[in-house]
Amino acid sequence: MRKPYLVFLVLALLAVFVAADSYINTQGGNLVLNLAGGKLGVGTTTMGKTVDITGDLALAIANNDSSPALSFSVDSYGANWWSSNSYNRSNAGSGWTRTITIKSGNVGIGTTSLASKLVVAGNILPSSDNSSNLGSSSKRWRNLYYAGQLLTSSVGYSAPHGKSAVEVVSNIKTNSDGEIDHKTVDKSLLVYQTDYSPEYYQQLDEIEKISETSGKSPTEIAKENGYKAYLNNETTEYELISVSKLILAQQQAIKELNDAYNNQQETIDKLQTELCKKDENYTFCTTT
Repeated sequence: MRKPYLVFLVLALLAVFVAADSYINTQGGNLVLNLAGGKLGVGTTTMGKTVDITGDLALAIANNDSSPALSFSVDSYGANWWSSNSYNRSNAGSGWTRTITIKSGNVGIGTTSLASKLVVAGNILPSSDNSSNLGSSSKRWRNLYYAGQLLTSSVGYSAPHGKSAVEVVSNIKTNSDGEIDHKTVDKSLLVYQTDYSPEYYQQLDEIEKISETSGKSPTEIAKENGYKAYLNNETTEYELISVSKLILAQQQAIKELNDAYNNQQETIDKLQTELCKKDENYTFCTTT
């Protein structure tokens, strides 16, 4: 006797969904929920968005629920998200501080042409003046390259055979732009660095522009346009001035000048002593 009532109840529910331009349907084992113009709440009846979930959310691939491809959660410090290769999590010790960790791959800011772990298209500034360090006493950068010059760690400078540091430093000239003329720099102050060629970087920029609209991979674009420098990872050797060596050479030159002055002064003192032995009337003679 209860079956007619159950049928009636199901029909009534379906009528409500149809009247509201909504429906629930199953297709191939999947559940389809259509709430036209409405909102869906999971764990809440106060929906502020189209889909509003109170609780953690995990998105899995191939029904692998134990290792979701992407998951979201909320703790006392805010929202967190995890994926298979990266995560963004609140720092429990400081509350508002957040960290983003990428297990593999490169990071680009303002660019998709990533030739190293971090590539930034633009300037990098500290949050305030004279407040932050680059590296630390235990985590030091080995070399710093800028404007055709290299700042590296050096322990001393020795002038090449037959030259003094004074001669090496005094021969350095600048061009009309106020930059050091590499032709006047002694080879003892130069270092050589292998990097991608200018043609490689030029083609990399072109590939980036094309990929924004074509949707093709960098390799496909390079092959279609004959970008051999990119495909062959073309490199070249750059000649750079070692700023550290230049500073050490200047310090060595100052030392050489001081030594020369002291030696000359010592010779002068000896001559004056000999002259005073012969005639004490010289103004530089002192009487005891």
